[in-house]
Amino acid sequence: MPYLSEAFVNKLSSLVEELRGLSDEYAPEDVAVRVHQTLVQMLIRSISEIEYHPDSDDAIHNNYPALPDSEPAPDEDEEIYRFSLPPIPKLSRLHFITSGSAAQTLVRLPIYLQTRDRPVPRKLSRNCVVVFVHHGPKNKQLDYDNRAFKVFLDQIAAVALASDRPENIDLYQTYKESDEEKTEVYLVSKPRFPSWIQARIP
Repeated sequence: MPYLSEAFVNKLSSLVEELRGLSDEYAPEDVAVRVHQTLVQMLIRSISEIEYHPDSDDAIHNNYPALPDSEPAPDEDEEIYRFSLPPIPKLSRLHFITSGSAAQTLVRLPIYLQTRDRPVPRKLSRNCVVVFVHHGPKNKQLDYDNRAFKVFLDQIAAVALASDRPENIDLYQTYKESDEEKTEVYLVSKPRFPSWIQARIP
């Protein structure tokens, strides 16, 4: 069987043809939504095809460059750990992703890369506070409940937490105005959290 099956390539080709015909078939206000739907389906099919091959996971992880901002936070120690991740998308942008595993795959790799050489201290797997710090320009602020942070939390829980249930973690979100769009997620031990957050409140 070839690495990319003929059926897979043919399906991608048909999706490309759908994209080419969008401007003729739909009103301008519908084109963006249709393009998004089609591209997401291409992404899901690509992820599924690649994940079908058992050796592809190691190949991607071993050859993918480290993220530029994956160094420890200045105050990081056994009671504080920072993930530096892509910005969390708006919930509506995941609306057409029909495969939960596909959505999770989008954030799994940067989390894996940061924990590969810098494991999360085992102490933080229990009784910690998970802090989401959303970075971005003021004109792109979103309500917290409009961000799809659950996808990020699920993946962090899978590699670092005993569970993401309320009896194990507390959850805190804040926003920092910045020219760069990204998400920082801190794991902070509960005893350390009050002094840690107070030092960050202007």
